[in-house]
Amino acid sequence: MNKIYLLCIVFVFASCRNTYYTPEQIDMSVDVPTYQLEFTKLPIECPAAFGVVGLESKAVVFTRDNRSFLQVFDYEGNTIAKLSPKGRAANEFQSVSINGQKFKIDNDYYFYVYDHPDYYLYNISGSIRAGANLTPKKVAEKSDHFMSKYLFREDGSYFSLRTVSEFGDPRDGVMFSPPEFTLHQTDGKLKKYNVYPDIVDYLNVGPDMLYDSFIHMTNDLSTVYDFASYQDRITIFDLETGKTKGVRGPDFVDFSTLYGMDMITIAKKLVNGYMDTEQIDNYLFVLYDQRTAYDDMEDIPLNVCIRVLDLDCNLKAVIELGEPITSISYDRESKKLLANDGQENIYIADITSIMSSLQYLFKLYLCMRMLRTIFILIAY
Repeated sequence: MNKIYLLCIVFVFASCRNTYYTPEQIDMSVDVPTYQLEFTKLPIECPAAFGVVGLESKAVVFTRDNRSFLQVFDYEGNTIAKLSPKGRAANEFQSVSINGQKFKIDNDYYFYVYDHPDYYLYNISGSIRAGANLTPKKVAEKSDHFMSKYLFREDGSYFSLRTVSEFGDPRDGVMFSPPEFTLHQTDGKLKKYNVYPDIVDYLNVGPDMLYDSFIHMTNDLSTVYDFASYQDRITIFDLETGKTKGVRGPDFVDFSTLYGMDMITIAKKLVNGYMDTEQIDNYLFVLYDQRTAYDDMEDIPLNVCIRVLDLDCNLKAVIELGEPITSISYDRESKKLLANDGQENIYIADITSIMSSLQYLFKLYLCMRMLRTIFILIAY
């Protein structure tokens, strides 16, 4: 994470006021099993890589190479396709990134591709078959702010995270101003989730304005998670009921307790935290940087693990990793986990045994609940 973020802390702690509001907040259990996962480096040469998506036994590598933003390989390292050269034609982009969503329509996989300032629906399977980009469909224009993030639903509605740093907004006084979460409905109405208050006087907001996160939507498009770094806190948005819930992890820090501390002391208390996530069956595999912000400032190498959560964000397991992974992706067809280290290296791992163990523990949990219910009924 960018070291300059921490410089904001010293100037932001103007108040001990609590600025986070959800009707329910729970703490993660920490008594969970730990697994070890070994990755194998794929024989892929892609020096400008910054991310990877696994699908149908292929690695779709996102690159900064203007000749080919998307490069596709099989797991033996053979090149399948080089797609999306930089350009201004209808089927070309100036830059490429995705919001983490991949899904099937009529047996073809699609991404939502972001090319400033627009989002496009992009047929990656069809483009691989054609050996060139199929013309994408524009689905939204992200005109509000460069820090905004969008997640899309099948009915045309979409969820947005927007940090209030607009030119002219009186709250735009620090690096991370209060986040706003909104469901943009198909009838044009906006459903706002006021997890953080809409306070104009940012000087009274306090330390929660140190805010860095990413959002993720479940495969069934019913729930959004906001993973807040530094705080080790997850906010769950149920898009069907409109309800929200907060979950505090074992590294949770109440920013108000840091008021008045110097930057170095604060940096030693804050853990970098959440980096990426992927839904695998009914679990969230969440990549987590265990270093403190001070470690990051001292250039200590990545120390990452995967937290395995159920869809209610109960911690079910921790997976220790041997590689400095920065992003992950699950290939549903081959049941392999792919990863990238933010550089040229692409990794692969078989998680079949871990998934089997998780499923066994889940069935055991259900049996224990059933027995408990039977004992209660007998007692009455």
